[in-house]
Amino acid sequence: MIEFHELALAEARQAQGWYADRSERVALRFRGQLDDAIARVAASPERFPKLSEGIQYIVVFCRRDDSNLLVLAIAHTSQGSGYWADRA
Repeated sequence: MIEFHELALAEARQAQGWYADRSERVALRFRGQLDDAIARVAASPERFPKLSEGIQYIVVFCRRDDSNLLVLAIAHTSQGSGYWADRA
């Protein structure tokens, strides 16, 4: 099961909105790639120790236990790393 930190959800909504303001087509592509990245992490988290790449975003997650993951951040690659550390 995958859970999302409330701030990670806000980051995803903000990113999608940013893309939608510029191009609905690009916003849909972003959402599709984000969904795909999350599905890949869910299917095989051991392949992604911490990060999974999206368009210009990374999906940051941690394991809660053997079957549950928590998405901590949907972070733009230009942001400093580690700002999500206190979300775990």
